Amino acid sequence: MNNNLPEAKKLDFDTAVTLNSFDKSVSDTGRLPDVVLKKRLGIKAQQYLVAGSKYKYRCFELEVENITGKIDKITPSMLKVPSYTEKLFEGSYIQNIDASVAKYIFTKIIGFCDYFSALVIILRDNRSAIVDIIKYRPTRDGYENLPKYLYEKSENKPLRRGDDFLYPFQIEMGRLIEKESYAFLGEGLKNSVNSLIRSIPFVSIEGVSNASSKGIAEYINGLFHRGIRIYGAMDGDSAGEKAFNEINKLLDNPIKNIIDFDSGLDFTDYLRKEQL
Repeated sequence: MNNNLPEAKKLDFDTAVTLNSFDKSVSDTGRLPDVVLKKRLGIKAQQYLVAGSKYKYRCFELEVENITGKIDKITPSMLKVPSYTEKLFEGSYIQNIDASVAKYIFTKIIGFCDYFSALVIILRDNRSAIVDIIKYRPTRDGYENLPKYLYEKSENKPLRRGDDFLYPFQIEMGRLIEKESYAFLGEGLKNSVNSLIRSIPFVSIEGVSNASSKGIAEYINGLFHRGIRIYGAMDGDSAGEKAFNEINKLLDNPIKNIIDFDSGLDFTDYLRKEQL
């Protein structure tokens, strides 16, 4: 399932917490134009990407001895992730990774925030404009009970991430869907990143509260009608089951979930177990 991801089309620190980046109560009144907000986000994102570049990842080929005693190199590569990303990827190593994909992710998507000692995930819309920056598991003395995902303050980004955003990494995932003719439908930003680094097509509703999103449902229905196979990949818990049932009601072709809802697993757990 591994394949190269083509280069994407050319593409005051804020401590405020936005728990729901899709807050419909936010008004357009007094907001800066989206083009200005996106430009500001782009400048901030570049700073995080530069900070992240100080932490090195490494791709290397596995070597095994065959029955003749000769050493054979096995590809694709094993990836050793930067230390600050180990919680996101649930370990130090990921098997069967294309080196060009790793380079893309660690130069375009994942950065580092020194202030919160946190990994940063950068989201673009389907026109490649940056529309959100998320700090993953932020920590800092004096800040208690920070959320796992610290989003940009609502007024500092396009309302609901703008009209050109549907789900994380849509450009990259769209290419993978076209190539593979299948996709997983699941939840969570963490699962999205772990799927992307393995070149596995994954459409995320992000939060369970978005399970009734008509936009996502229409997108999935469109894939169905083009012959794309869709598999459910919601988390194996009661919230995942609820989200699965909600979105299944909106689909033209009901799907099955590959993860047992009593398992306690998320899609990242599944990927590491199955080593897809």
